[in-house]
Amino acid sequence: MPTHVLDYRPSHTPFTDEDIQCLMNLRVTDPRDDKTRIEETKGGLLRDSFKWVFDHADFQDWHNSWQGQLLWIKGDPGKGKTMMLCGLIDELDVPTTGTVLSFFFCQATDSRINNATSVLRGLMYILIKQQPPLIQHIQESYRDTGKQLFEDLNAWPALSRIFLNMLEDPRLEKCYLCVDALDECTANLGKLLELITKKSTSPRIKWIITSRNRYDIEEAIVPAKHIITLSLDRNESSVSNAVGVFIEHKVSELATQKGYDAKLQEEVRNYLRENANDTFLWVALVCQNLGQVKSWKTFEKLREFPAGLQSFYRMMLDRMLDSDDEDLIICKKILSVMMIARRPIALKELPSLVEILSNFSEHVGWLETVIKLCSSFLTTRQGTVYFVHQSAKDYLRANASSEIFPPDPDIHYDVYSQSIRSMMEHLRRDILSSSHDSQPQIGPIEEVDLGSLKGIRYSCIYWVEHLSEASRARLQHQNDLNSGGLVQQFFEQRFLYWLEALGFARQVSDGVVAVTMLETLLEDFQADSYLLSLVQDARRFILHNRLLIEDTPLQVYASALLFSPNNSLTRMSFKEEEPEWITKVPIVEDEWSASLQSLKGHRDWVRAVAVSNDNTWLASASSDRSIKIWNAATGKCETTLKGHSNCVNSVVFSHCGKRVMSASSDKTIKSWDIVSGDCLQTLRGHSDWVRSVVVSYDKDYLLSASSDRTIRAWNTASGRCVREFKGHSDWVNAVACSRNGSHRYLASASSDRTARVWDIDQGKCLRILEGHGDWVNSVNFREDTTHLASASSDGTVRIWNAATGECLQILDHGGWVNSVAFSHDGKYLASASDDTSIRIWDTTGKCKQILRGHTWSVTSLVFLPNGKRLVSASNDQTLRSWDTNITKDTQILDGHDDWINTVIFSDDGKQVGTFADDDCVKIWNSTTGECMHTLEGHTASINSIAFSSRRQLASASSDRTIKIWSTTTGKCIQTLNGHSDGVSSVVFSPDGRYLASSSADRNIKIWDIVNGTCFKTVDAGVHIKNISFNPTSSYLITDIGHIMLDANKGQIWHGYGFSPDLSWITCHGQGVLRLPYELRPVCSAVFGSTVVVAFDCGRIIFVWFA
Repeated sequence: MPTHVLDYRPSHTPFTDEDIQCLMNLRVTDPRDDKTRIEETKGGLLRDSFKWVFDHADFQDWHNSWQGQLLWIKGDPGKGKTMMLCGLIDELDVPTTGTVLSFFFCQATDSRINNATSVLRGLMYILIKQQPPLIQHIQESYRDTGKQLFEDLNAWPALSRIFLNMLEDPRLEKCYLCVDALDECTANLGKLLELITKKSTSPRIKWIITSRNRYDIEEAIVPAKHIITLSLDRNESSVSNAVGVFIEHKVSELATQKGYDAKLQEEVRNYLRENANDTFLWVALVCQNLGQVKSWKTFEKLREFPAGLQSFYRMMLDRMLDSDDEDLIICKKILSVMMIARRPIALKELPSLVEILSNFSEHVGWLETVIKLCSSFLTTRQGTVYFVHQSAKDYLRANASSEIFPPDPDIHYDVYSQSIRSMMEHLRRDILSSSHDSQPQIGPIEEVDLGSLKGIRYSCIYWVEHLSEASRARLQHQNDLNSGGLVQQFFEQRFLYWLEALGFARQVSDGVVAVTMLETLLEDFQADSYLLSLVQDARRFILHNRLLIEDTPLQVYASALLFSPNNSLTRMSFKEEEPEWITKVPIVEDEWSASLQSLKGHRDWVRAVAVSNDNTWLASASSDRSIKIWNAATGKCETTLKGHSNCVNSVVFSHCGKRVMSASSDKTIKSWDIVSGDCLQTLRGHSDWVRSVVVSYDKDYLLSASSDRTIRAWNTASGRCVREFKGHSDWVNAVACSRNGSHRYLASASSDRTARVWDIDQGKCLRILEGHGDWVNSVNFREDTTHLASASSDGTVRIWNAATGECLQILDHGGWVNSVAFSHDGKYLASASDDTSIRIWDTTGKCKQILRGHTWSVTSLVFLPNGKRLVSASNDQTLRSWDTNITKDTQILDGHDDWINTVIFSDDGKQVGTFADDDCVKIWNSTTGECMHTLEGHTASINSIAFSSRRQLASASSDRTIKIWSTTTGKCIQTLNGHSDGVSSVVFSPDGRYLASSSADRNIKIWDIVNGTCFKTVDAGVHIKNISFNPTSSYLITDIGHIMLDANKGQIWHGYGFSPDLSWITCHGQGVLRLPYELRPVCSAVFGSTVVVAFDCGRIIFVWFA
């Protein structure tokens, strides 16, 4: 067969910008670069050492026959499987039309490339590079989910489906797929093998896989019908000859390098042949060592190398132990770190992890030299340190841990200690010297020059994990958790710089996990109260600003600080970092509210929320027909489950937390595997919407409630309906099961204004609970009791004794109540309402707390099992996470009670006017932010307001009137009538004498304010919504043109303003201050250097710039 240089042929179809972004996110590695690195690390590809395989009958059968589609090459460590595959890849890449080749190299010690999902990503990446039209198979899903398609919990099922569709594409006439070192695929190997064997029947697809001799791999693939196994152990003669060729090559290299004469070459050659045991790796390691031996000592040293890998590793370990004391210490330290490291370590990262190397940070050459001290176990590839082979790490772990390594907790502590000291030294503001605070970060991390962050990147991600491992095992490692210790210093002096670094590294979610882990550690050890408060505040800060920091890391010093509470410990610690270009900071709360973070992603109402028993996952159900699975710690959406054809109304986790069940208006219930994303079952039987679903606590039943007025009990194993509960005369809106061991109660809530208590086993109605004056929307049992809560559209929550039917308490929420939930300790009850609030009640019926933050009806809520958090769902398309340890009511700044529509300045800039859907106008002092007057009197919604130069304000309303108010007294001076439909807009002339108004009646009227008469009406022919006078009052500017002749010179943006979507405050068109992510701006105003913005929740923010 001829040898070919790899020809990665692109199609002539160009990639669009969207395609390029998709490819950048798909790429976890470029396997072509991995192949080059492997070949260079192993001294180049020697064709003569593997060419025997081309003539082997097994390879010929696989290559030429349509019966053998899968070739499995297996053998022990060091037998040359990887280099053989590299050679096969070169041979198979024949540049013929329609033939493509893709490959992937697994590596156990590198978390990027040791899992099944990464294998698919790598294979697809090369396929698309060769055949760009194949990207169409990804784009449909990518447009919906973006980068999460490749990274979330559902990545494997999504990508495997896409990958299989690619392989069915008719443009792939013939395709070779190669995967090396399957034994080093440590995550989802079984799923990968299942996919490979499934596609091994396709006549157009041929696979080559390599691995060690492992029974689990053999068991998984041998049943495949079209498999050919090529065992290197059963081809000893061919492998021996190949190793002989490799020996000839390596000895020739040594002879050239070291000046061996013919006799010495023969001595070396013979010794290697006699002791190699047909192992390429042994030959390579011995020759590597001989390369460091003086020529005249070669014969003497040669005899010291024992046969076999295990013996060789033992010899090299002994040799290291006998080395110079200082060198030995360095080797031990480096190897110790490599043994417990969470991923391969970059050379530049070593000084931040190994204290003895702390002075080497500016000397990469020195670092390369010290790695050579451990060269029989470690090697460097492209600036990263790896074990020479997985077998080297396995040997040290099995045979040398107690001999050369300190206990693991001590290693973890050393790594943590050096990491935090390195971060204290190197972290600083604007570490990458970015040009301005508003520049969003784009592109994958590989395309961002991390500069001085490279040396401490590992430390930034894993320092808390190593501290936790150390301190939980040894008491003395807890000292840094004391008051005034390193951890406290870090959070008081470097925390913000750390968040910036995580933002640029795109690993803010890892920071959330780290701070949460540290908080748990401090709580478990009952650490110093101030340090615990500091870390808790840091957790609130990072949760509140996670999305902001991910998008624009440098806004951590502007928006993140300025919109944090005044008494935030983080804000107070970094007060000096607040922007100097803002002369007076926005008015904010003094303390953190109970709202931890807002989870966004649904495109329609969020109808329900559930939590897994281990606090790990949240599930949300939405009218957008999807279920989303969220990481409960970070708030990151991990996967989206799609399959329902109508609104999803309810969701519940199985007790094991591995499945989630959903109820939908499509009349079905679906059961999902949250790991694979597969729909496991679809239950049909209801004749109308399924509104609620729960799992009984004994795990026997799945209970569903429907608009068909029935409740059904389903066997969770078979999916069969085993019982039907009838009795309600209207929709059944919700069901709940009791946990009381002596009773198996089921409760139901119905639009017939009753709740019912049922015997689950007999399907018998035990009690009808009457008393509500409107729909009953939700029911919930208190833990381990017969107490039941019901929520109703009559604005109340009732507490019942389910055993007797007695109403024990009535709690008045004040608005339509959609949901109720008890805390797991039974001490508190939460109620969710259409009034956008959540109320927390104690056992006496006293309202202890009101949680505000949602901007529309709160539809569902659930306490987390740990009792520390409450999660709510809302029609505002979000979920919110709340801290239930906040004991006081959420602080609300002065504002409107509804959606704010407009905010404007008076002509002198001393006052600000706002109006909202609450049908009132407010006048504010622009210097202090204090509300001066609330103007009420209109009988319909207000559409526009305007200040005059004569201390007056005009308001236009849908009640067809205009009112003129005194801005001094707040009293209405006069009411102007004349429009026949709602008034849309009003504006005063510069001298304040005239007023112009526009209306839905298509007329524009000019009024004399002195006598309150209309002296001119213009029929515009269309509805004009915006009008204004020019400075001389010579013409009126409208949406469609000018009422009088003149020229509109247009507006040149200058000074402070807003981006089109109101997300940024700008200066000269450049974003300078990002507005809070969790608030939605609806209107704004600017006067000189003072900016006011209003949000949908009724909040007003003033910002005073220099």
